[in-house]
Amino acid sequence: MAQPVLCWNQTLTSSKFGHYQPSRDTIMISVSLDSPDVPTSLLDFVMYHELLHKKHGVATVNGRRVVHGPAFRADERLFQDWEEVEDQLNQLARHYATGR
Repeated sequence: MAQPVLCWNQTLTSSKFGHYQPSRDTIMISVSLDSPDVPTSLLDFVMYHELLHKKHGVATVNGRRVVHGPAFRADERLFQDWEEVEDQLNQLARHYATGR
């Protein structure tokens, strides 16, 4: 797979930590993850998740867009300690959303 363009967004986010834009082949990562307090495993997982969007693309099932289908989720679970990392991302999202 060709390497996409990588960049940081410019504002803190509280729930969306990454985004893949296929038309520009660009992965944008939230600057919220650019902190010494954020474990690198969280950034690694978000990058992995966004690369899976590049790999799997978007499917249409019964007229609906599906971006996290079964094959996507199966690949996502291949990430080491994915459940723990997802839990940490959810905790980080709550922290940014509530300030606690």
